[in-house]
Amino acid sequence: MKSFRIAIVVAALIGVWAGLPLTGAIKSKMKLTVLNSQGQPLAGAVITLQDTQSTYTGKLTTDKKGVATHGTLDNHVYIITVELAGYQGQRRQVKVPAFEIAEEEFKLLTPDEAILLAESSDPDLQAVNRFNKAVLLIKKDDLAGAVPLLQEAIQSKPDMHQAHLELGHVFFLQAKYQEAIAPLKKVAELSPDYPETYRLLAAIYEKLGDAKESEKFTLLAQQKGGFTAIDKYNEGIKAFNAGDMDSAIAALAEAVQKDAKLADGFYQLGMAYLNKGRTNEALSSMKKFLELEPAGEKADSVRSIIQLLEKK
Repeated sequence: MKSFRIAIVVAALIGVWAGLPLTGAIKSKMKLTVLNSQGQPLAGAVITLQDTQSTYTGKLTTDKKGVATHGTLDNHVYIITVELAGYQGQRRQVKVPAFEIAEEEFKLLTPDEAILLAESSDPDLQAVNRFNKAVLLIKKDDLAGAVPLLQEAIQSKPDMHQAHLELGHVFFLQAKYQEAIAPLKKVAELSPDYPETYRLLAAIYEKLGDAKESEKFTLLAQQKGGFTAIDKYNEGIKAFNAGDMDSAIAALAEAVQKDAKLADGFYQLGMAYLNKGRTNEALSSMKKFLELEPAGEKADSVRSIIQLLEKK
């Protein structure tokens, strides 16, 4: 009789659980500790959390113990940036586990310490130093200067997936699509849970005209992290290449709505509007692209397009 009651209770619980959503409701915690090179806590460090699977961005500040916590994070991959005056900033990607506290420790170096570190014989420390310098250059839009530093970081520490990912991303931004493939596939080998890797690969193969590979990596990205602006961007590019400008405009407009910093999304949207003869919308999109990438490789051609459109 007792086992029969237990079976009824278990069945009832299963019935309750069956009615709950399996995704979107899982919340996790993150504890971040920021120290100096001697292991002493650094108060006042500003930490930015950027969710790679949604538009959420949050900021935290470390307390006198060098600690900052966040108690309601989705079970996603986050880009964490740590900055403090007088120290070199750091950035890394962290996957927050479900129902657990993700604990990450950052050790910040002063510029002088970074120079000494670069001269160190420890290849792992050299790799971290070069990677951090590369990230600073990327923030300043110095993509060409970041490439050799990332390559040196990879040479010192071949399993440093963050360096491979940044290198692939930089090559993508430079429109060096073939060169971007190898480092991104290496990221997928080293850390297969990052959806951004697959989204970049999908976008690259779409640019190269390989629809089959693009679709494969799009599905992988969606399996790992759901639908994002990049998915809509890829959908728009696919429609554009097929000559379906109406579908391209709809998808690209949704992409830039999801991510207002998706510069190439505005460029491609502008080109789709041009193909439809919608001059005002094309002009607005091109101006937004130029606002986001005033020194990008397409900037000069976009300025010429804007001049022509404004004369009409």
